Amino acid sequence: MATDLALGQPLEFAQQSCVLAHRIGRKLGAPESEVAEIHCHALLRYIGCNAETHAMATLFGDEIDFRRDFARIDPGQASEMGALIFAYLRRANAGAGGMAALGAVVRGLLLSKSASVEILSSHCEVAQRLAERLGFGPEIQRNLGQLYERWDGKGLPRGLKGEAVALAVRIVAFAQDAIVLRAAFGAEGAAAKIAARRGGAYEPRLVDLYLDHADTLTAGLDGVTWSDVQALAPEPDLPMSDQEFDEACLAMADFADLKS
Repeated sequence: MATDLALGQPLEFAQQSCVLAHRIGRKLGAPESEVAEIHCHALLRYIGCNAETHAMATLFGDEIDFRRDFARIDPGQASEMGALIFAYLRRANAGAGGMAALGAVVRGLLLSKSASVEILSSHCEVAQRLAERLGFGPEIQRNLGQLYERWDGKGLPRGLKGEAVALAVRIVAFAQDAIVLRAAFGAEGAAAKIAARRGGAYEPRLVDLYLDHADTLTAGLDGVTWSDVQALAPEPDLPMSDQEFDEACLAMADFADLKS
């Protein structure tokens, strides 16, 4: 819930994307080990989201609004990314005088690319550290280090391309974008945007599968509950030792403190 709110998304966002990602993985015939990774990645993807809060707020103003609007665009398209950054820089500096505001916007544009790399890379690093502290295995930690990778190799932090990007990462990124785009543009608008990103942000077979089975894949998502997500969990919940519980609480406290 905390990561949903930090992204400017509804509280059910992670739950819905987890269920959709599961359905896609099953349709693809992914092995159980991959389905387990999909489940964890869908719920953990943004646990490092507070890492970049200060930098984003300094550059763009309201970082929650920025994250919400960022999720709707294709950052691999320079025109879309440039328009979003320019709009937020202009809004963040609206109170300055004419020339001062212009100068601030120009400086922001010059800094935005390097700042974006630093911000998104730190998000991956923090997510990996938190996952390690919470006891997740090496595959889950690896996936959290690939948060913003893309099928076409234009992603971050390492520019991985194609199947070098873990399957769970490809599926969850696609599922979460599909949830966002459906909410923002409706089923038909989302389908058009998803089709336009085929072979770019998204693996072609994911796009084809979604467009062929969108109604089935998205059926009932608006009513998904936490119990539905738990029912899909690859392993039953196991009791934690006192030490494990304390470490989990400390990790979550550190997550909260990142914002301060």
